[in-house]
Amino acid sequence: MRNENHLGIAFQIWSGPQTWFWFVVNPHQNGGAIGAAASEADAVREACLSIEEISAQVRPAAINRNDECMPSLICWKGALENLNRFLAAFNHATV
Repeated sequence: MRNENHLGIAFQIWSGPQTWFWFVVNPHQNGGAIGAAASEADAVREACLSIEEISAQVRPAAINRNDECMPSLICWKGALENLNRFLAAFNHATV
C-alpha cells in the first residue's frame, strides 16, 4: 500500500491480482471513495479526480459561508436566500 497526496488530501493505492485499487477519505465529511483500475497510473488518476470533485464541492460551501453559520451546520440563511431568488425568478417567469 502506498500513500499519496493531491491538493492536500491523502489517498492510498495498492495492487491486487491484475487490479489496482485506490481509496480517498473525504476530510470534510464522514465518508470517502474507493475504486479499482486496470493500472497504477489509472488508479492514481481516478483518485486525483475524486479528490478534485471533493474539493469542488467544498469550495462553493466555503465561498457562501457567512459569519452567522457554524461549520458543522447547514447555513439556513443562505439556503433560504437561494430559495427566495429561485421563487422570485419562477414567479416572474410564470407571470
